[in-house]
Amino acid sequence: FVVFMNAIFIGISADWGHVNRGLITTFQIVFTLIFWFELLLKLRVHGWRKRVLGKHAFSNWFDALLTAVDTTHVIVVLILSDEADNVMDTAGFFSSMFRVVRLMRLVRVLRVLRYQVFQDLLAMIQGMIGAVSTLVWAIILFVLVIYVVSLVFRESLGPELGRGTVSSDDVGHYFQSLPRSMFTVFRCSFGDCTTASGTPLFEQVTQVHGGLWSLVYSAFMFLVVMGVFNVISAIFVQATLAVAAEIASKKIRMRLEDEERWATHLWTLLEVLMDHAGPDEASWSATLPSSSLDKVMEEMTAMEFDRQLFDRVLKEERAVVSALDNLDIDPQDHRYLSDILDPDNNGTIGVLELVDGLKRLRGEPRRSDIIAVDLMVRSLQEKIDDILQCVQVNFKPSGQTK
Repeated sequence: FVVFMNAIFIGISADWGHVNRGLITTFQIVFTLIFWFELLLKLRVHGWRKRVLGKHAFSNWFDALLTAVDTTHVIVVLILSDEADNVMDTAGFFSSMFRVVRLMRLVRVLRVLRYQVFQDLLAMIQGMIGAVSTLVWAIILFVLVIYVVSLVFRESLGPELGRGTVSSDDVGHYFQSLPRSMFTVFRCSFGDCTTASGTPLFEQVTQVHGGLWSLVYSAFMFLVVMGVFNVISAIFVQATLAVAAEIASKKIRMRLEDEERWATHLWTLLEVLMDHAGPDEASWSATLPSSSLDKVMEEMTAMEFDRQLFDRVLKEERAVVSALDNLDIDPQDHRYLSDILDPDNNGTIGVLELVDGLKRLRGEPRRSDIIAVDLMVRSLQEKIDDILQCVQVNFKPSGQTK
């Protein structure tokens, strides 16, 4: 909210800053103090090492730089309060830098892209940035088409070399040179195919050079609008979606490979299950710090939870549902988890079964899952064939001699 208000304030101060400079400066100081308070509070809560050297170190350094820019801007305004208008109106390096410093504060709006509600906007921006190379090739293709058509129009509709100045009322004025012809064709490609007086250009071309040019113009517009533009749009959209899908897939892989996320939410699930299992498990979790690691691991692997208990906890505890969602377990699989996590169908879910099952359920279904099942079935089939052959050899039906 503060970031948006600061962006709106920058827009207001650009138009009304000279009317009431004292009020504008006061708001600038208030926003700067708020950002300094936010920066110091985050350093206090998260620690300087995590803020400066952690996973989001680059964005944290960038926030600190913007806060320093705000502070510098306020100091400059306070020092040059009487000469600020003259500084902004003076053309020169200092005035240009002063404007750049003011505009740099707008970059802080990018911070809101971190929040989940803006993830679709961030995906669109990242997709467009990733498809820049496709856009460059699309521009090259369009320029080649414009160049070829402009060259034809220059030779056919342009004035002869050495003719001299051509009047703007003459059709040849718009094709008197190759660059001028390219600009005219570019305008016509986007629907602005008129003369300086506002009349349709190719109406005059038809009157001067004959009706054949109306067919040429129609074919050109059809080629550009229905052909080149649609091809460029389709390829650009495809490239943008491909880049967005690749970025989304990379984020999912990073989530699945995040060991801290896995351990944190798995332990949350185990804690809730132990709290509902009974006093023995609850007291066991309370004595963890005083137990040796080997004993803890032995007791934990021996734990089992009733399937009905698991279903009840899943329905009643929001923390369990949230932990499963954060572990990327499909919500449609929640109601079948007790059956999935009990492969031996003995009515209980062991800790090892829980850990192994949840790890396999994370993320989207993969082709490797199907292949793994197919290979296991083939291996079982081979073993069954071996057992069948052994039985047939060693236990022949009565009446047959060895």
